[in-house]
Amino acid sequence: MENNDRFAKAVKYGQYVLKNPELCEYYRKKRPDLSAYNAAISDYQSHPVIERVAMIGYQGLPGNIITVSVWDKWKVEGVSMVIFNARGEIIECGAAVPRKFSGNMEWDYIATVENIDYKSCRILVKVKDRPGNIVEAEVEVGGT
Repeated sequence: MENNDRFAKAVKYGQYVLKNPELCEYYRKKRPDLSAYNAAISDYQSHPVIERVAMIGYQGLPGNIITVSVWDKWKVEGVSMVIFNARGEIIECGAAVPRKFSGNMEWDYIATVENIDYKSCRILVKVKDRPGNIVEAEVEVGGT
């Protein structure tokens, strides 16, 4: 039943794309061997993948960088993070930025708040693709 529902949503997304000339053109260019409609359905049915969250440069200081390696069959549109302390309180959150020349496969989050207990915090990473599929991963800083 879940697959039928997912496919029905993919079909609706394909229909939406056909009504949007900009998206239609995007899918035609991205996959010239498919119709824009079929390419959009394929995109909707594939989810982004979080391959790695690298916190080697994160020591709880403003300006420290957390790098996320992602992959998507089509395109990752955005990566965001929420950093929680050991009590589960939000320390900071925000959007990561794609690294230049990475093809949207490497994203950097630049910390803005001092986090003195960074070794016991956890980070929630969210990745979103063009049709709006979102995947999440949670990482404990002390666990890397």
